Amino acid sequence: MTIAVLFYTAATVLMVGALMVLVHAIQKSLAWGMGMVILPVLYPIYSWRHWSESQPRNGFLVSVAGALLIVVSLYGGAANFLPFDDVRKLAEKIPTATPDTVTLPNAEAAAQIRLAQ
Repeated sequence: MTIAVLFYTAATVLMVGALMVLVHAIQKSLAWGMGMVILPVLYPIYSWRHWSESQPRNGFLVSVAGALLIVVSLYGGAANFLPFDDVRKLAEKIPTATPDTVTLPNAEAAAQIRLAQ
């Protein structure tokens, strides 16, 4: 259950960072703000162009941290606790490695690893 909390917290962090950048863009120019709402690809472009100012830089970095936490939570199994079927299907495509599924080039090394477990 804590993984699901991590997922929702990460999504909130990502949205807060995006809002920080969006508010700064609207304060600078309504065209930038509306452009970012209509074309999300402008979000990193605006952040890069205004990197010297702290609000867009911090907002972008907060969003990146939120996105990374979402990936970590999905890798950790958050999809099993979330009510979204699409997220579950996406998480099933993430490869996981176990000692039985990894093929080692050296058969002796593989036997030693299995004995050590």
